[in-house]
Parts: sequence; C-alpha cells; structure tokens
Amino acid sequence: MSEIFGLENHFLGLNPVFFDNLCLFWDGEIYNFKELNDFLNTEIDKDLGYKSLIIELSNSKKYGYDEGLQNNELIIRLLHYFTHQNLHKNTPILIAIRKTMEIINGDFVFSVYDGENIAICRDIYGSKPLYYGYGNEENNNIFNKSSLHKNLDKEVNDIFNEDILHKNLDKEVNDIFNKNNLLAFAENRKFLWNLGIENIETLKPGYILFNDELNAPNHLPWKTYLDGLTINQECIKKDKFNLEFYKNNLLDLLEGAVYKRVEGLDEVGLIFSGGVDSTIIAKILKNISEKTNLKVKLYTVGTEDSKDILFAKKIAKELDLPLIFQVIDEELIRSTIEDVLIAIEEANIIKLGVGMTIHLSTKLAKEDCVDVVLSGQGADELFGGYHRYLEVYKKGLTEDSNEKKAVNKSMLSSEKNKTYRENNAEKNIAIELRHDIENMYHVNLERDVAIANCNNVSLRSPFLETKFVEFALNVPVKYKIKSSDDKLRKHILREIAIDLHIPDYIAYRPKKAAQYGSGIHKILSKKILKDFDFKEFLVDLKNNYRFKTKE
Repeated sequence: MSEIFGLENHFLGLNPVFFDNLCLFWDGEIYNFKELNDFLNTEIDKDLGYKSLIIELSNSKKYGYDEGLQNNELIIRLLHYFTHQNLHKNTPILIAIRKTMEIINGDFVFSVYDGENIAICRDIYGSKPLYYGYGNEENNNIFNKSSLHKNLDKEVNDIFNEDILHKNLDKEVNDIFNKNNLLAFAENRKFLWNLGIENIETLKPGYILFNDELNAPNHLPWKTYLDGLTINQECIKKDKFNLEFYKNNLLDLLEGAVYKRVEGLDEVGLIFSGGVDSTIIAKILKNISEKTNLKVKLYTVGTEDSKDILFAKKIAKELDLPLIFQVIDEELIRSTIEDVLIAIEEANIIKLGVGMTIHLSTKLAKEDCVDVVLSGQGADELFGGYHRYLEVYKKGLTEDSNEKKAVNKSMLSSEKNKTYRENNAEKNIAIELRHDIENMYHVNLERDVAIANCNNVSLRSPFLETKFVEFALNVPVKYKIKSSDDKLRKHILREIAIDLHIPDYIAYRPKKAAQYGSGIHKILSKKILKDFDFKEFLVDLKNNYRFKTKE
C-alpha cells in the first residue's frame, strides 16, 4: 500500500476534494460534462436508496451540495455513485474507477483514495503527463512518519472517522517505511527528482495504478480497429461507403470536437502554422465565432522569411481573424532554450525544436491574456501526414503477404499481384498509424502540455476527440495516402479543407514539421547547439534537483 498525500498535502499542485469516504485530486477538462451531470442526476432519481444517502450527506455539515458542480466535484460524485449502486454490497473502488473513466470524454489525470486503497489514473490518449516513482531509505529525510501523520491529520481529520483513520494510518505508515515503497506522483519529473527518486515511470494512457499494481484499460480505440483489420477485408478495396460519407462524418465529428473544447469560453487561441490542419480548425472556430460571442486569436512564430509566417499572414487575412506573430532570431532562441529544456526534461533535438514553437506560441497567448489554446496535434498520425509513412508504404509493396504466399503464384495475374501488394501496403500504413496514435503521448503530447503548463495555458487538441479518432482510423488508407511517392498525403483532410472553402494554396500546401516551417531547427542546428550542450544541461538540471533533497 502506498500513501496518497505525500509532501505538502498536494498532488499536481492542487487541493483535494472530499465526499463521504473519498478523497480526489483532479487535473483536467471534461468535454461531456452536461451529459455526465444529467446521467448522474437521472440515476440518483431512479435509485431511491442512494438518493436518501445523498440527501443525508448533503445535509451534513461536512458536505455542502452545490448543483453547480465543478469538474472534480462531478468526478468524485460519479465515483461515489458507482461504488454505491448496490447499497447492500459496495462495488470495489477499482470497478467504480473503470466505469467512471469509460464515460469521461476529456483530458485528465487524477488520484483517488477511499481510506484503504489508492489509485492514480490517466486518460486514454495521455493528454496530460503523469509520472510516478517510489521512495526509499534515502528519502526518509523528506518523508518521515511524524510529518506524514501531521500532514494527513491536518487534511482529513474532519473527513474520516478519527479512530479508523489512525488505525489505517498506523498500518499504512509502517508498511510504507518498512517496505520502502512510498508512492509519489506528479505531472513533471522535477517534482520527483526533488524527492530524490531515481527510477521514474510514466503511467501509460488509460492505465490505472491501483495499490501499486498496474491495470490496463478495457478499451482503446486503436486496438478495437486493429483487431478487425485483415489484408483481404472487402472494405479496403470495395468500400461500403464512399469518400463523401467519410468526409461528411469527419467534418461533423471535428466540428463537434472543436465546439466542445471552446464551449463556455469568451476567447480562445490557436497555434497556427498556416498549414491545412490548423487552418481547418481556424475555419471551424471562425464559423463558431459568427454564431456566438467567442473571440478567436491565431498565434504564429517563425523567422522573418519562414513559410509559416508567410502563409499564416495570408490566410488569417482571408479568414478575417486576428494574427499575433513573433519573428524569431538567434538571440531569442538562445534566451528561451533553457526554459524549454526545463519544461520538457528531455535532451532530444526534435522535441526541443517543436517545443520551442509551442513555448513561444503559448507565451504569446498568455501575454495576450488567453488561457486556452487549441492545437492540430493528432492529424498527422490519423491521416498519414509524415513523410516516413511513404517508406512504410514502399515496404508493403515489396513484401509478400501471407495471403499471397498461400496461393499458387502461377495462378496470379499481374493485376491480382498488384492488388495484393497494394493491400499489403495499405495494411502496413494502417498498423503504423495505429502505432503512432498509441505512442503519441510520449512523442508529442507530454512535451506540448508540459510547455503549455509552464506558461499557465491549457492546451486542447480537437483531433484527439475519441469518436473522431475511432472514425478516422476506419477511413480507408487510400483516402489518406495514394501511392509510395505521394508528396501531399492527408488527402481526405485536404478535400475537407476545400469543402470549407479554404483556398487551394493552403489546402494543398505540403506538410512541413513545425520546427522546419518556423525556421527554428535551422537556427538550433547551425548556430546554437554548436556551442551549447543541451544534454549536459539536462544532466545538471536533474542533479540540481537531486541535491536539493540532501540540503
């Protein structure tokens, strides 16, 4: 068993919320809040036994019931409901956590404690970072029994029955320090380094760490898709639905995803490169703003002659949306490189280059008093935007599929042979897209969110709406990549852009990575990194945090 509250009585820098025997630490956004709230109220009204329990708790001095629930309050009520569906026998908290996570549409991490069990959880895409590790004897100068009791008592004496609390705490504290397995977790590694924890793990998306045991998710959209994928699947070559069907549904789902992420906001920003992905989102935001009072602002960074600034200026003018841009140079990059490295906590030149774009864009937004910013993350992974997918396609064309091996080669016509190879190439692409969506949490999302957090900006990604991802993965590959030398790729997105009346020069603008389109990579590789050892900087950073624990 591991301890939940840890140092300074907080998780993720947040204060806990309590209800009955539950304590919840939450950080995140819920995009189906109304649906969940309606569900909870309906279920409570149907269950008279549970309704009487809620009324009793609500009338208690300990718990004030407020119909205007916040995100964390709604989640703790859902957890409580799922543990008390059967009033004669409580449902195990782990099952309640699973049920709650399955119905949340959002970006989140949370921890819940019921007086006996502790769990930490992360959404299925890993939209927010979550790291954990265990203390040992060397950490006892930070985590000691007296301070642990003092901290816990201060927080929960008024919540849990005092006798039960101390009985549980005595056993738990002894377990923690006898077995040297105090659990600590946070949204950044620096917090754990500061505790002297060396072996830091990333909680994978959708997973639950329950009493130190990892529990895999029951459902992941990319796994469901892959399970049904076979090379001779009829829908690969003879689609049950046509291009218009896929385009219309993708657009409907994306419009809904964008709307959910800006609902209730007065203003929102968009990290804007002038590429097809961010321009589609900009156009949808423009349409929303014309029906509501939402103010939309675009943020772009790049060198004076960069493609991103050139295209962003031109399309922003056509969309009649305000563009705030920053021209970057060597001096600016030098002055901000350490901030980005401190945020991403990794010595990776690609992440550093992309991260610099995110950092400068979200910093512009914060200086502009905009707290929520959208990004186009996920589009390249869902629709085959990266150039490396062409190599995957080529490999599929040259490999013999299992189906072909099972057939007498002499019986295959040249047309049949071509069909087998194209099917095999498309299958390879489909598997690669699935792999990239599954792994984008540590490739892209953790970096971007960590940087945005450092600028106190909430970063949201409409392309990672669950229903959109599930549908996009089932769009035939031929609508995404047409051949092994396809210089454009993402064709169905480009068709959607045309349908939205986005100009051809944007709709058919070739993909260019953020660090290249902005010109940042060139400055980093040719000027700054020649005399700045970013790997050594990260080592020193980690050591500085470690040494703080021994002072």
